[in-house]
Amino acid sequence: MKQFVDAALSFPTLWFSVAVVVMVAFWLVAAFGAVEIDDVAIYAVPVSLWVLLSWFASLVGSSYLNQKYLVIAIAITAGAAATALVMKPVRKLLGQEILPSRNDFVGRLCVIRTKEVTEKYGQAEVTADDGSSAVIQVRHNGNKLSSGSTALIFDYDDAGEFFWVVEVN
Repeated sequence: MKQFVDAALSFPTLWFSVAVVVMVAFWLVAAFGAVEIDDVAIYAVPVSLWVLLSWFASLVGSSYLNQKYLVIAIAITAGAAATALVMKPVRKLLGQEILPSRNDFVGRLCVIRTKEVTEKYGQAEVTADDGSSAVIQVRHNGNKLSSGSTALIFDYDDAGEFFWVVEVN
């Protein structure tokens, strides 16, 4: 037990140990309702997981390697990689994406905010699930859409980073 405590409280694992203490304190505060967990959950879960996995990698690495800065690099990288692997099935299990995606706007109505929308230029305002609005780049290849028109977002172009829209009457 003494070796474990010594390893957890020595450089470089000490930095991760402090982060684990802060993380545990955050979750305790959240458990008692002092923090609105819905507002931070999309970030708190993966960050907490990364902190915990990086701490473990640092603890193991510092036991086997004498190069402290190499241990830090390995711990950070291993924590991030393991977090990415663990979060994929968690997202599928919950049946939702934890972070919003641009594709979430596909299928929504938007209001044209520029003078017109053509195949080369246009902007529209769309409302997200949480009630916030975003101004997005849109394109239309039919008759020109004008300001104030309502359009349906039917596709997202990854290469051009814009949405395709069609006029809604």
